[in-house]
Amino acid sequence: MNSEEQKFDKNELKKLAEIANKRRKDARIISLLGIIATLVGLVYSIVYTVNLSKKQVEVLETIQHKEILVDSLENISNQLNEKFTKSDSVKHFINEFLSTVKDENNLDKYYSPKVERYYLRKNVRLDQIKQEKKWHLQDNPRSKLMFDLSDITITEKENNYFEAFVNTLYFVDSLKQPREIIYQLKVNNDMKVFYIRNLEPENK
Repeated sequence: MNSEEQKFDKNELKKLAEIANKRRKDARIISLLGIIATLVGLVYSIVYTVNLSKKQVEVLETIQHKEILVDSLENISNQLNEKFTKSDSVKHFINEFLSTVKDENNLDKYYSPKVERYYLRKNVRLDQIKQEKKWHLQDNPRSKLMFDLSDITITEKENNYFEAFVNTLYFVDSLKQPREIIYQLKVNNDMKVFYIRNLEPENK
């Protein structure tokens, strides 16, 4: 091999080496670009997941807030229904109480064992009321009371009892003219009357 051929071979080898180096550089660049692309994709995925999580948290908090509001409204509704149900029960009890001809056999159903006020008297026992009712029925066999449910006004008090005012027409004798009487009653949670008196309305 002469000197020119050797020189040619060296040039070729040099070119081949340069090409190989360039390809290795290109391969490293491509590899780096691939790594960068992967990292960018990972970062985007993390950011997207975080944003999605925030949105999910916001949605969850909104749902929980709405659930709390719904529960609160349901509780208020239940309390109102319970209150109205109790008031209605007391109203119907008082309607029955004033409409029923009471004697010594059924007074236990309506009166508390001890009544704080019984018309003009205070701290009256049930056995005393029974005796007075017996005398009243003997003296006034044709007495009666007239009123409607709409004449009964119920108020729930803080001390766990109900107070009622009832506008009535009282007949001492059903054949005679009645007079207006307002009854004031107090009923406990056991649905027993522990206070009763009547009020004459003021003349207009």
